[in-house]
Amino acid sequence: MRKLASIQKIVDVKKHPNADRLDIVTVLGWEIITQINQFKKDDYCVMFQCDSILPQHEVFDFLEKRKYRIRTQKLRGIISQGLVMPISIIKTITGKTIELEEGKDVTELLGVIKHDPQAQKERTMQRKDPKRNPVVNYMLSFAWYRKFHYTYISKQKVKNFPWFIKKTDEERIQNMPWIFKMREGTLCYYTEKLDGQSATYAIYLPKSRVSFLQKIFSNTFYVCSRNINLHKKNNTTWWQIAEQEDVENKLKKVGKNIAIQGEIIGEGVQGNKYNLKGIHFKVFNVYDIDEQRYFNLKEKENFCAEYGFKMVPILGQFTIREDMTVNDMIKMSEGKSVMNNVMREGIVIRSIENDTVSFKAINPKFLLKYGE
Repeated sequence: MRKLASIQKIVDVKKHPNADRLDIVTVLGWEIITQINQFKKDDYCVMFQCDSILPQHEVFDFLEKRKYRIRTQKLRGIISQGLVMPISIIKTITGKTIELEEGKDVTELLGVIKHDPQAQKERTMQRKDPKRNPVVNYMLSFAWYRKFHYTYISKQKVKNFPWFIKKTDEERIQNMPWIFKMREGTLCYYTEKLDGQSATYAIYLPKSRVSFLQKIFSNTFYVCSRNINLHKKNNTTWWQIAEQEDVENKLKKVGKNIAIQGEIIGEGVQGNKYNLKGIHFKVFNVYDIDEQRYFNLKEKENFCAEYGFKMVPILGQFTIREDMTVNDMIKMSEGKSVMNNVMREGIVIRSIENDTVSFKAINPKFLLKYGE
């Protein structure tokens, strides 16, 4: 879970090169512009990450015109990502004094929420079932009946995200600047981070105590957005891709419980920044549900080639060195998209041998251009 607001220490302070009354402070791996002399190195602070929406409190009145949302911005030629405030605001807002602990999450304490239009859109797709009688509640404990109930009886079209798969959410490099020392010598590959809709598809059937009827009626094919399971077939882009790419039949051929995760891009998706015709699906994860592990790069490439899926664009490889910096990764994130001659959103870096070792770097110029 991303810490939108947390207690952190000031790592470094330097003067803004183009403004006498401004400083640039470093928190974790983030560079944030502040008023001059507001902080010094090793001070505790409250750090708010981009996409935070802060509560409507007098402490944050200066953000009212921005609707209290923290975004990437450029001040006097320097990019600033985030907001840092003195520790004292915690008591001002909550009336409480808390123990100072570096990294402590205070998102909920301060009433900070995330700006997430995609999640809001998904929530409007959810429907609540009317109150059910005890018999129906009991029958819903059986997978085969749930398939029957949600297909033919209930109007519910979506459910919670499947418990047996992790949601897609890479950590930003600015939140883990220690990765270079910890993973020195790790051979990595990096892919383009596409600006689209996250999608997960899976074949899953519990192997224990599976009856003949369950094999017929059980919900074995899962179609999911980033946050929810779209249980019933509909006209969303997620189901369109499922049919267009024949995902269910391809995954059934694998012969085991398997999931793929990727990005949907194209017409009607995020403004179609790549100017593509139709919609397209690019795989970035293959997850073996039975073995509870992600495929490494070679396994993933072989899987996609065998079953007819296309991967996200692979841009290159490098070995992590201890002397690398967050800014090195940010510079790598900049450039043109492979999909078209447009600015790319960023990159995702993964270990070649272990896909669980991963992080992302977002192109700040992309965030500035699209107001993010």
